[in-house]
Formats: sequence, C-alpha cells, structure tokens
Amino acid sequence: RKIIGLGWRSKNETHLGIRRAKLLDWEKILKTPEMFFVNLLTGDWQTEVDEVAANLGIDVFRDDEITQGIEEVFAHAAAMDLIISTSNTVIHAAGAQNVPGWLILPNGTGPFWYWFRDREDSPLYPSVRVFRQPLVSSMRSGGVGQ
Repeated sequence: RKIIGLGWRSKNETHLGIRRAKLLDWEKILKTPEMFFVNLLTGDWQTEVDEVAANLGIDVFRDDEITQGIEEVFAHAAAMDLIISTSNTVIHAAGAQNVPGWLILPNGTGPFWYWFRDREDSPLYPSVRVFRQPLVSSMRSGGVGQ
C-alpha cells in the first residue's frame, strides 16, 4: 500500500478558508483503495479522525510522536509516498524535502503569493502539485479566494 500523509488543518487562525478543511469532506480521497493514511498534524485532531472512522470505516493512523513538534512532522513527511494538504506546515514539509505533494486550495491565491494564481505547480517546490477549487458563477464577482 502507498503511505499517504494528510494535513487538512492548521493551528494558525488567520486565513482559515485556505488553511482548513474537514477531514470527512475528503471522503473520495480517503476511499482510494490500497492507501494507508497518516495524520501529519501536530495538536489534537483526534475527534475528526474518529469521525472518519465512524462514518466511513476508514482508519487514519496517528503516531503520538508527531504531536511533539515540527521536527517530527518533517521526519514523518520524509517517509511518505505522497502528502495531501491544505496550505500549512505539512505541505511545506513535503516541498522542502522533495516529497510528492498535492496542495488543495480555493480558487485564486488569497494572501499567499507563493502559490501564484495560474499555476498547477510551484516554482518553490517542484514536487508539489496545486489543485484549486473550480470557479462557480456565484464566485466570479469577488467571492471566495478572489
């Protein structure tokens, strides 16, 4: 099985729409066969992991050492086959170590110039691919991510 690291949240309280998702909303990703999912977040996000187990029957592995700090996040990230994350430390850990990463963002760049606007890659992190929320007509006039 492929080992997939997940980073769906950030403890940073600014720009939450860009930095946070609900793990349960990643159902299609989590139901991919032959994958072993690992929580790469520091802090206590066990409630969401338990919710996924109860509702989807999918276990997301949690190593208690990872809650100790950034060094552990980077060490764990280096061991992943792929990292899927919002804009947070986890995706930077992937990119900095040339680990394949999928960054999930709302459309536009928001305040983070380094994800650029019209790119599916990152010149800063060649191993990271950027996936953006598609535009919908109600958002084209200055909505989310504009």
